[in-house]
Amino acid sequence: MRVYNKIAVVMKSGEPVTVDQFKTVFAGTKVEPVLYRLSTYIWNIKKNGGIVKAVKDGRNVVGYQLINANEFDPKGYWVGKQETV
Repeated sequence: MRVYNKIAVVMKSGEPVTVDQFKTVFAGTKVEPVLYRLSTYIWNIKKNGGIVKAVKDGRNVVGYQLINANEFDPKGYWVGKQETV
C-alpha cells in the first residue's frame, strides 16, 4: 500500500480533512516524516482518478476534500463508478 492510498483512506468519508487532522492521524507512523509531501500525494490521487477539492483560507490550503469518495475501495484504491443493478 502506497502513502497516497493511506491518504485516500483518511479522506474516504467525503468530508473536508484539514492538514492538522492528517498530522494527527499519522502521528507516530512511518508516514509522519513525509507529510510535508502531502500535495504530491494529493496529486497522485488525482492522477489515479480522484477528484480532490482544496479547502483554502485565502491563499493557504488548510484541507482537502475527496469529492468522488464512493469510487474508492476501503484500502484507498480507485475502482471507478460501480454499476448498480
